[in-house]
Amino acid sequence: PAELLMLFIAEKFYVNGDKFPAYLRNDFQIGYPKEILVRLHEDGFIRKPDIGESLLKLKATELQDIASNFGIAVSGKKADMVSVLTENIDSDSLRTFAPDGKWIITDKGHKAIKLNPYINYFIEKHLYHP
Repeated sequence: PAELLMLFIAEKFYVNGDKFPAYLRNDFQIGYPKEILVRLHEDGFIRKPDIGESLLKLKATELQDIASNFGIAVSGKKADMVSVLTENIDSDSLRTFAPDGKWIITDKGHKAIKLNPYINYFIEKHLYHP
C-alpha cells in the first residue's frame, strides 16, 4: 500500500528532494518516502525528467538568460527555445541552470494505478493536507 500511495503522488516530489510532508508519516505511516520513490524508479514505475522537460518548467526570460550565458540568442515559444538550448549545449551544463525536476509516472506506473482504482478514493477520503 505504501508503494502504491507513493506512486500515486510521486509527481508532487522533486527527484533530489529529501523533505516530505509530515502527513505521509502521521496519516499513512510511511516512514521512508525517499527510499520508496527510489524503488519505484528502479522498478520502472516512475522516471526522472529529461533536461528538456526540466527546462520547460522555467520562464521564457530564464531560458533567454541561460542562452545568453552561452552566447546563444533564442526567442519565440518556450518549446523552440528549449530545443535550441538542448541542441547546442550539453545536458550537464544545462543541469546547473535547470531546477531539479519532479518524478514522472511511466506507462507502467499508470497501468499499476489503473489496476488499483481504490487508491484515488482512499486519497480523496483521507488526505486532509494540500
